[in-house]
Amino acid sequence: MRPAEYEAMYRVEETHWWYRALRRHVTRVVAAEARRLGRPPRVLDAGAGTGGMLAGLAGLGDRYGIEIAPEGIRYCRERGLERMVRGSVTELPFATEAFDMVLSLDVLYHRGVPDDAAAARELCRVLRPNGLLVLNLPAYEALRGTHDAAIQTARRYSRRGVIHLLKEAGLRPVRVTHWNSLLLPAAAAHRLLSRLRPGKLASDVQPVAPSLNAALTAILRLEEAWLARADLPFGLSVLALARR
Repeated sequence: MRPAEYEAMYRVEETHWWYRALRRHVTRVVAAEARRLGRPPRVLDAGAGTGGMLAGLAGLGDRYGIEIAPEGIRYCRERGLERMVRGSVTELPFATEAFDMVLSLDVLYHRGVPDDAAAARELCRVLRPNGLLVLNLPAYEALRGTHDAAIQTARRYSRRGVIHLLKEAGLRPVRVTHWNSLLLPAAAAHRLLSRLRPGKLASDVQPVAPSLNAALTAILRLEEAWLARADLPFGLSVLALARR
């Protein structure tokens, strides 16, 4: 991503409704895996960005991160995250079977990952047997807009495409669901308008008015209650859990 996107992410990541929702999803999965293992899991955030997710997992696991951009590494250091390595998800500088869990959250879609299948194989390689991958990716090519141009999106995904990607990498999908479903109509309209009236490239990673941020947070919390019981057939993102 452009350096300005890392700065924008760092400014809003702890309070923005979307980041908070993703962090809640992932935190629940990490906590459940810790209970299954009977100990804190050794976790790699592969494409850690500015470190908001790793910081949010404090106390839940033995945390490591890799990030390709020096800006991201710098912000991770500012959050006090010391176990950071600069590198690419297509060539992870870690031993085979080094981690109980690997997180890859909105990384494989990016132009900086030329081969998402090779990256998925690397994520699988560093997982221990029966280790867990948590993967989040943007959904639907039809939702491309100026946001995608700004953040350098190379590809968007269907649920079926994610399942195929995981299986080809040697992973066993255990849950693949959409999320951020209730906001899909509004987001689709926004992206369509952005294509019809293109202007200055700007991502959706921006500060949100407190009242709107609270309303969007409440909507996603309603959705989370459903996701605790069943998958969602459509939504702005695809969230997948897969075991090696």
